[in-house]
Amino acid sequence: MGVALGVALVMLFTGLSRGMSNDLHRRASNVRAEIIFTRKG
Repeated sequence: MGVALGVALVMLFTGLSRGMSNDLHRRASNVRAEIIFTRKG
């Protein structure tokens, strides 16, 4: 029971951290694209 709970928590935290890092990466690339487009215009 305890081992299963630990495994579930580890999977949850790795999923959350991956999702957050992917979201941050996507936001950073969007900001970069906006800067490039505003400089051209």
